[in-house]
Amino acid sequence: MHQQLAEIYRQTRGRAGAGEPIVMTAGDDIVDPAHLLTCLRAGAVRYPYFRLRAGGGAGGEIAARQTRVVTGGMQVAGFADVETIERELDAGAFLQFSRLAHWHRHVREVVTGLGHELGSAVDSRLFLARRDGATMALRTEHPTFLIQVRGQALLDGVPRRRGTAVLDSGRALLLSTPAGLRAEVRDESCLLLLAVREPMPADYAKVLKTCALTADARLTSHFHLMSQEERSAAAKQALMDVAARMSADKLSTMTATMMRQEAG
Repeated sequence: MHQQLAEIYRQTRGRAGAGEPIVMTAGDDIVDPAHLLTCLRAGAVRYPYFRLRAGGGAGGEIAARQTRVVTGGMQVAGFADVETIERELDAGAFLQFSRLAHWHRHVREVVTGLGHELGSAVDSRLFLARRDGATMALRTEHPTFLIQVRGQALLDGVPRRRGTAVLDSGRALLLSTPAGLRAEVRDESCLLLLAVREPMPADYAKVLKTCALTADARLTSHFHLMSQEERSAAAKQALMDVAARMSADKLSTMTATMMRQEAG
């Protein structure tokens, strides 16, 4: 599936707006909504990996009560009151899961594969709604795939489209430019967002600095002894030296690798 997504991304890269919905294969098999709530019940998903969002376009968040606390070493983790979450879902709220690739195997496979194909970091979010007609505001800042895993979503605000875009189960839409959307769902809905975060200039600078400190043994061993002015001057010179020896392709590849590692 990630190879199909990568090919669609390459074909539409550089175009503004969004294309027509495309049929996805195996889209229904990515996530089982019932399994997500089972994970919450078992305490397998912890804050801040999920939150509730109010419907009606208000964009607010509903605080789920923490009813159980467990300790492990020096860490304390709060678990959600699943009964409260289910009541809010029945009332029209959306349950948002973030960073699914950290704990959901199937999502991790898609995210990792797509990131490898495109050489970019890929962030994942999933929105689960139970009530027919539930609505929510969405905002995308990077090129983003919207994949309707279950149910149906009506999307208003899709760039360069007139009227409402309809996403049926197993279909997807690629937004290539930042957009603010309003999603209204039919039946139980499960909407997966995959945002492709391409390397930015700040990412290149971070990689260059890492390369410079690694390549220059003297700078690495004495960096903690230098004053702020000496650090700035030495690091700047090291950056220039490393950049002069590094091709653009290699720098881009190293940056993408670092971003994927940071994204999990």
